[in-house]
Amino acid sequence: MYRSLSPLYDALYQEQLEVFQSRFAATYPDPGETRFTDFYPSLGVPDGMDVDFLIYGQAVGGWHEDMDLAIPVPSNRTEISRTFSNDRYGEDSPIDWVNARWSKRVLHGIQDTKQRAYYTLKDSGYWASRSFFWQLTIKVLQSYYGTANEDDWGWSKQLVWSNLYKIARQKENPMEDVRVLQRQYAVELVRRELDELQPKFCLIITSDPWWAPFRRGLGTLESSEDLDGQVVQSIERYSGTKVIVVHRPFVGNSKRYSEVIVSHLR
Repeated sequence: MYRSLSPLYDALYQEQLEVFQSRFAATYPDPGETRFTDFYPSLGVPDGMDVDFLIYGQAVGGWHEDMDLAIPVPSNRTEISRTFSNDRYGEDSPIDWVNARWSKRVLHGIQDTKQRAYYTLKDSGYWASRSFFWQLTIKVLQSYYGTANEDDWGWSKQLVWSNLYKIARQKENPMEDVRVLQRQYAVELVRRELDELQPKFCLIITSDPWWAPFRRGLGTLESSEDLDGQVVQSIERYSGTKVIVVHRPFVGNSKRYSEVIVSHLR
C-alpha cells in the first residue's frame, strides 16, 4: 500500500473541477476547444513512511483521458483521476512507469512479460529519458540517498509527484487564461498537500513566476541562504518543509542542476 490524500482533499479536488467548468463556460461562451484533462497527485511513498520529497512540475496536458467542459464534470472524475495517477503493477510504485518507460531499451529489457506488457500499454509513446524534469528528479533523489546503481528503481518510492495547477487543455501545459480560472483552488490544493504529507523537502521545478502566486497565497517565509540565481531561484519555509524553487530551462544540464539542488538539502 502507498500513501494517500484525505477525503477532504478529494472533495476539494472535485469542487475545483466543477467550479472551473462553470467559470470556463461563463467566461468563454464560444471557446472552440473544450477538451481538458486534469492531474491528481501520484503518491510513490509506501504507507506508514514519512514523505521526504514532494516535487511539483507544470506538465498537465496529455496526462490522461480528457473531459469535455462543454458539459458538466462527471461526479466521479476525482476517483477516475486518482486511480489513474496511482495505478501500479504489483508491488511497483505508482511512479515506476518512469523507470519502465525510460527508454525502449529499458522497457524491452524487463524480464517479467506481464510487467512489460503493462508498461507497454501505459503512457504509450512517452519516453521519460527525454524529460529534463525526470532526469533532474532522479539525479537529485539518487544523490540524496547515495544510490550507487543508476538503474536502481528505489528512488520512485521516495517521493510524491504533483503539479501546481491541476487542469489544462489536453495538449498543452496550463496557459495563463486557464491558470487564473483555477488559481484559488490550485493554491488551496497545494496547501492541503503540504499539510497532509508534511514533506521534508518540496522542490518546485517550474521557475519562480509559476510559484509566485503560491508563495503569496501560502505565506511562505524566504530563507537567507546564498543562491546562485541560475539554478535555485528561491528557498523558503512552509511549516516544517523546506521549499526550493528551481529555474526550469527548456534544455539544461541536469547533472549540474542536481548538484546545486542537493547542496541545499540539509
